[in-house]
Amino acid sequence: MFLDEKLRELLRHLRTLFGVRNFFGRLVKGDCLECVLEESRFALRVALLIRTFVKSQDIKSPDSNFNNYGVRVAVGIGTITTLDRKRDFISGDAIVLSGRAVQELSNRAKSGLAFRSANEDWNNVMAPLFALIDTMLVKNTKKQCGILWHCLSGKTEKEICAVTGHSQPTINSHTRAAGWAAIKGAVDYFEREMK
Repeated sequence: MFLDEKLRELLRHLRTLFGVRNFFGRLVKGDCLECVLEESRFALRVALLIRTFVKSQDIKSPDSNFNNYGVRVAVGIGTITTLDRKRDFISGDAIVLSGRAVQELSNRAKSGLAFRSANEDWNNVMAPLFALIDTMLVKNTKKQCGILWHCLSGKTEKEICAVTGHSQPTINSHTRAAGWAAIKGAVDYFEREMK
């Protein structure tokens, strides 16, 4: 499956997970996603779902260097002034903030996870948290990212076993090696603080 097909599959999953009314996502330029959440507290979870999904996939690309590149994900917390689902158009501070953060990531690294808002107190707390999570994700394998993706989607270890065909001790080993307990703690913290 090609990259754009995989990203469309991811958007369908996110719409199912968060509900059509609460989530809007679109594919821009074939390989860039823009997402809007009614409840910003789920933004880190969505960012991590995107990162782990892409890293866990076998993606065919006309560009033979694709595997040398990573995924840059930026969360922008702010207002959305226009969300026109029919015309596929989004604008507002949140889009501008996340766009600037992605550009900053592009200048530094092939992958990354960033947070930006107009609230400097939030930036001072969340930016380092996102950087720490990013450091963990970079070290995770394709299999570990697949398991994290299922965990972030709300599946139990037993459900993950059924989907992947792996034993519970294998799933448990992957979640521990991937740092799931720390990631879950960070996601839970973000979801509490962003209410």
